[in-house]
Amino acid sequence: IDLPRAWGAHARSTVSRVPGGGTTTILKGWRDGRIDFEGGTLHIANPNPRAEPLVLAIRRAFLYRSKDQWSAQAFVLLPERLGSSARVDVHVRGDLNDANSLGGSLRFDGVRLVFAGWREFLQDSPQLARRLPAAGGGDVALHAEFSAGRLEKAEGSVRAGAVEFADTLSSAHRLLVDRVRGDWRLQRHGATWHAEIDRLEVGRSQSEAIASAAHVEVDTAATGFRASVTTLPLESLAAIVAWFAPQLDAGGTELAGAAHDVKVDWDARRPPGARLELSAKLEDIGIAPASHAFALTGLNAQVSGDERAWSVDLEGGAAQLEVAALAGKPSSNLSVAT
Repeated sequence: IDLPRAWGAHARSTVSRVPGGGTTTILKGWRDGRIDFEGGTLHIANPNPRAEPLVLAIRRAFLYRSKDQWSAQAFVLLPERLGSSARVDVHVRGDLNDANSLGGSLRFDGVRLVFAGWREFLQDSPQLARRLPAAGGGDVALHAEFSAGRLEKAEGSVRAGAVEFADTLSSAHRLLVDRVRGDWRLQRHGATWHAEIDRLEVGRSQSEAIASAAHVEVDTAATGFRASVTTLPLESLAAIVAWFAPQLDAGGTELAGAAHDVKVDWDARRPPGARLELSAKLEDIGIAPASHAFALTGLNAQVSGDERAWSVDLEGGAAQLEVAALAGKPSSNLSVAT
């Protein structure tokens, strides 16, 4: 089956152009009934007209229509650049040529997905592609419900590793979060959104990620957002901060420890300088420069601030300082308060 891309600037078919709406026109002309597929190959036109089409091996699939009710289900083997396999289950009601009339549900389960491949495949939808990781891969599950052409709620899970994000499709500045696991939910409330992540694991190592299993809540509105995290590895939190505020990049400084009760509140209605409010409790902090000339461990801190200034109350009753030039002779039981 050769399927034209019915969206984007490069919509085309490898066989022939279908007038008046492409694939949706074919489906609209099909009367009620059911078609079952077993075996076969699906060719989807690539967004890059110079690239080969995307080829999916169909194991099982069916398509069903009853008046304005549509159902489709498929289990396909993916090309290597996209992953291993995917299962899709769609139930839609409404006019396929009028997005605002559509309602229904979508379920997607992907196994060993390659995020960079999906980012490239969706490049003719830049708003979506930009939000996908630029590297890494894993298993992803998604269940979404929509009404009147709008997403109403969604939930799913992710089990991935070596995950990196980029600002744009060509940005050299990347955010490495590496291991990511969690179960998430997203719900619309009028003009606002509420999101939660349970059992979030994120970190550069498996032990660090498991130890930091967290609960995350985010509320967004037109004028701002609020976020709270129960715990995060300090190294990951520092990387996220540097991602959003590059001027705060620690320049290769290695950090260890955990951040607890992280809270971020941004409200554009507040006066400039006070729009941002943040706080966090840092425990068992470890600091070492990129040169490893020294390492300072055993510190705790309370951090709070806004756009203008941050306050850091640092203390440690049994801190330890190791100097590379004095290997094996650390200074122990240091009392630090500043």
